[in-house]
Amino acid sequence: AVVYLDTPPDAAGFRAQYKIADTLKPVVHEAVQKWEAQGIITRVPSNVDNRWNSPLTLAPKKDSSGKYTAKRPCLDPRHINKYLKEDRFPLPKIGDIFLKLKDAVVYTTLDLTNAFHRFPIHPPDQHKTAFTSVDGLQYMFRGCPFGLKPISSKFQRVMTTLFSRDPFHSFVATFVDDIVIYSKTYNSHAAHVKMVIDELTQVNLTLNPQKCHFAQKTIYLLGFCVKANGESTLDMRKVTNVQEWPQPVTGKQIQQFLGLVNYFRLYIPYFADLTAPLDALRSHDDYQFEVVHLPGFKNILPDQLSRLFPTAKDLGEQSVSDQVTLDDSTAPQHIKMMRATHKAYLEDNHMEPPTDKEKKEVLVKAHLFGHFGADAIVKAIHNNGMHWTNLRKEALELVQNCVPCQSYLVTTGQ
Repeated sequence: AVVYLDTPPDAAGFRAQYKIADTLKPVVHEAVQKWEAQGIITRVPSNVDNRWNSPLTLAPKKDSSGKYTAKRPCLDPRHINKYLKEDRFPLPKIGDIFLKLKDAVVYTTLDLTNAFHRFPIHPPDQHKTAFTSVDGLQYMFRGCPFGLKPISSKFQRVMTTLFSRDPFHSFVATFVDDIVIYSKTYNSHAAHVKMVIDELTQVNLTLNPQKCHFAQKTIYLLGFCVKANGESTLDMRKVTNVQEWPQPVTGKQIQQFLGLVNYFRLYIPYFADLTAPLDALRSHDDYQFEVVHLPGFKNILPDQLSRLFPTAKDLGEQSVSDQVTLDDSTAPQHIKMMRATHKAYLEDNHMEPPTDKEKKEVLVKAHLFGHFGADAIVKAIHNNGMHWTNLRKEALELVQNCVPCQSYLVTTGQ
């Protein structure tokens, strides 16, 4: 299962490395050394096309319970993906997977270690995945990194090939790298699990024991909680994400919200009736509507968004505009210390886009998510692991020139 990165002959994509906080550089260095020791990456030869370079970014890492515990480096290949063709191998329907579980009483879920890295990249294409590590050396991937456009479909094709044949099709279901083994009895389940692990071993795929769950009566799978006989309910951890979704204010945002809640439509009575008013507006990409009835506080959503990170008030400051213009020499000593501590935290735990153009792109994308004010833009950027000097000031200037932001009475520091 070799991954080909077919790009036009004159294509090139060089993106400078994002600024990485000093406290996070050891994390990146350790990961790069580990990749090199495992043969996942190799040094870029001096005689290859050097017009390619991708930045590394740090993604939040979850433990077996779903809690964020650390950050892991990964490649940002978006400028490569724009040249690659779509691979539309069909993904299984979630409803069909649950139908397979209707007679099962015991389950095992398997988690693969470095699953995508096991897919080799065609050697003449490897230089297109080049990146620069924190030590200044340039490496390229031999095994496919997470994020490249064709890898999900290619992985599903391999899983389907392995487990759609007899006898696996009667007790294994896969969705990309999610593998569930289901059985009618505990005795047969032990044999089923052994067969699947043996098959994965033969194709050089390894398991992460810490994230595998064996012989369970209840499992979490694809956003749902599955019990005996395939009875499924909503995973309340996912429902929390829906409850935090911003209030849509444009037709495009209505489409995004309906796409999200449609995932749970089987569990919401009268779903079509409830979503009919929104469905009538979803095709109006450029139409902005006014909320005429919203129970509770008129601006409850911006208020909730403002609580995601420390606000100016939390830091002992008077307002957003004060934060931009306040002279430290006139501030009380304890406020100076709080401001300096918060600034140091941001610089140590976030990355900075290398150019002003990329900073502007990040600001605009965060703003397009919804017209919820400068604080919400800053929080969204922080949530994606980025920060730079004058970020809040630039977000404030953007909001002050946005009519929808002003019309929704979101606090902008004016």
